[in-house]
Amino acid sequence: MKIIVLVINLLFFINNIFALKVKRDATSEECKYINKLLGEGESYNCCSHSGITCENNYITDIILHKLTGEIPPEIGNLTNIKLIELSGGELTGTIPPEIGKLTTLIHFYLNNNKLTGTIPPEIGNLTNLRILALSNNQLTGSIPIEILKLTKLEELSLSNNQLTGSIPPEIGNLTNLQSLTLNDNQLTGPIPPEIGNLKQLEELTLKNNQLTGEVPPEISKSTKLKVFDLRDDKLGKTIIFVIIAIIIVVIVLMCCCCTLQKMKKCCHK
Repeated sequence: MKIIVLVINLLFFINNIFALKVKRDATSEECKYINKLLGEGESYNCCSHSGITCENNYITDIILHKLTGEIPPEIGNLTNIKLIELSGGELTGTIPPEIGKLTTLIHFYLNNNKLTGTIPPEIGNLTNLRILALSNNQLTGSIPIEILKLTKLEELSLSNNQLTGSIPPEIGNLTNLQSLTLNDNQLTGPIPPEIGNLKQLEELTLKNNQLTGEVPPEISKSTKLKVFDLRDDKLGKTIIFVIIAIIIVVIVLMCCCCTLQKMKKCCHK
């Protein structure tokens, strides 16, 4: 009987050793990809590095600023990552399409770098994404329709790049969007009326583009809008009427609320 107990304990011990080794191997494998950005050797334990968070031996958060070089495509192997913040550096090259593998990613910041090339449509695979900040780079091409399928997005910042083409009407799919900044690009064409679907929108900045046509009155449906900047575009004067319409809607809603309150008081009397 003692021999059986001894064997069971030995097997349990061996299993724990094996599980620990697997976890260590997983960490060292993920660190190997990030160590390229850090300028460290492959054996460096990146989980001990400031700005990197690991849980259960997997990298979950990366907050690194003032980086140089290119983003390694192997970053797509970080299967448990939730936050990537590589802003405020001098990263060059393109955004690797392998980013599209990071389906657990929630916040993605690459703003204020020197990235070039187009926005990879593979970002449209990141269905949990809430913040996408790619502003202040040198990105070119059009706005990929694929990223306009990310219905959990709350902030989309693509300003200060060299983006061309029109604003896709699919922008209206992002019904949770609170901030949309597309200013200082080379966007053309009209403002799509579908922007009026964005009922949670608080900030809309489209200035310094080459937009034409009239401001769609549907924007007045975005009653939470606080910042609406279209300066230096070639749009008609409808903007004044849109702003007035928004103000009128807010006043009417306030008056309705006051009237209802007075009616309730009268009923109680």
